[in-house]
Order: sequence, then structure tokens, then C-alpha cells
Amino acid sequence: MISNTQIRSKLNNYAAFATAFLFTHNINAEIVYTDIEPDVTLDNDDYFYEIDIDNEGVNDFQLLRIKGAYYSYWESVYRSFTALFFYNLAENKFFAGSYFTVGSAMYSSYQTFRPYAIPVDYSVGPLLSFQSEGWPIMVSHVFDESHNLIKNKGHWSAVDEGYIGIRMGVLGEAHYGWIRVTIIEEPLSMIIHDFAYETTLNKPIRTGVTFTNVTEIESGSSPFSIVHLGQNTIQVLAPNQLPYTIQLFDLSGKMVLTSNQQKGNTTITIPNQTGVYILQIQSDGNQYGFKIQI
Repeated sequence: MISNTQIRSKLNNYAAFATAFLFTHNINAEIVYTDIEPDVTLDNDDYFYEIDIDNEGVNDFQLLRIKGAYYSYWESVYRSFTALFFYNLAENKFFAGSYFTVGSAMYSSYQTFRPYAIPVDYSVGPLLSFQSEGWPIMVSHVFDESHNLIKNKGHWSAVDEGYIGIRMGVLGEAHYGWIRVTIIEEPLSMIIHDFAYETTLNKPIRTGVTFTNVTEIESGSSPFSIVHLGQNTIQVLAPNQLPYTIQLFDLSGKMVLTSNQQKGNTTITIPNQTGVYILQIQSDGNQYGFKIQI
């Protein structure tokens, strides 16, 4: 026999499912995502990989690993190095970063624009500084004559996984995107995972967001955000150790996942790789929801 409590629970599940379609607004329905499968690893000398972000048949950016040597005039010695570069290949293709001063005050110096290592769930948009200078270094390792590491420079120094922010087009008429990579320190190399861009003109994109259709239920401004980690895995980003519980429903209104109260970010594996799901988050007496299409 089915109890009244079970019936009420089932009705509540269906009510939540129906609400998701009645009161929603798009968050990032115009994102084009490309998963590089398998991942590309740059671990050989002078090895590179080129990316066509918008799939128009023309490569937009290049990631490159270079190994070589140079003579340091202010030290009067030869140094060897390994460096990872990010290079724009086409006109009006830009990357987010800031200037570095290279050289010695005693001899000469110059400034070079180097790519930021952007964390997950960070807005890539017009508030960031973008440039298109050629051959900017992400990170470089410099070695002495005995091949001991003496310098580790660049925004990507000591960074594991991060995102390169990119802009396609001039300011005011641009599309924004990201490229996700992992830096391996020893030996210095790089793994290229995936990339995405926002097709809506001048609209920022958050790093890590890949869904073709994510809709937030109109239940107030949500302090939570959702990041797609690949295939059928998502991550809930929770602010300031806010306690919360999670419920996940499929299209029939069936609950397919639930969690105990927790704090901090959490990773969810959805049973089926494709489909539409309703994710409900309850926290501090409030309820937030997302309709997710994977």
C-alpha cells in the first residue's frame, strides 16, 4: 500500500518539475562547447596545437611548447629554458592578461603581455584587459648549466588547472570564450582539455560553463552556480560554506538523486549522459533550481 506521505512526496516532485518550465529564464543557452577527445598533451620540443574556436574552418589560436637556450648578458652565462606560449593566429583575436616587465634595470628591459590563469566560474567579458601581442609566455622554466631550475615565471607558474580567456572581435562587437588547460610542472608541459564561446554578441561567459541549455528557476537570485565538468558530470559551486541539500529530477518528475546537508562545492554524476533534468537546491529556508539539458 502507498502511504499518504509517499503520495505527497510524489506530487511535490511533479510540482517542482512543472514549476521549472513555467517560471524560468535562460542563463547560457547560446554557448558552443567543444570537448577535445582525447585531450592533447604538449610534452615534446616545439610541439603545438591549434584551435578553431568558432568552427569556421580557420584556426584562431595556437598553444605551443618550446625548448631552447640563450645567453644572459647581465649574468654572462648561457641558460636553457622550456616555455609554454599562447599565440593568436587571426586578426581581431585577443587573450586576457596583463603586462610583465622582462629584463634588468642595470641593462635593458621591456614589457610583454602575458595570459592570465583564470579560475573556474569566473566571468570572461569586457571588464578584463585583452591584447593580441604575438608569442606571449604562459609560463617559463629557466635552468642553470647543471639543469637546476632557477626561475619559474608567468601567470601560470605553480598553476594546475586554469582557463585562458579569449575575445573574438573588437571591443563592443565581440564574442567571449575560454580554453581549459592543465599545466604539468615537471617536466614543464600542458594538457589541453576543451573550449567554449558565447554566440551572443558582447555577452560574458563564465569559465567552465559548457551547457547548451541551462535555465534557472525564478525563485530569487541564486547564490549557487553550475559548472559542467564533462560528459554527465556537473559541479555545484556554493558560496561561503552555505549549508544546502540537493535533489535531482528527470523529465518524468522522478527523483534520481538526493543528498544530505553539506557545505562547499560538490560534484554530481547524472545517471544518463544526455537528457533534461531539474536540479533543486535548498538552503537556509530558500529553494533554488536549474533546468539542465546535457
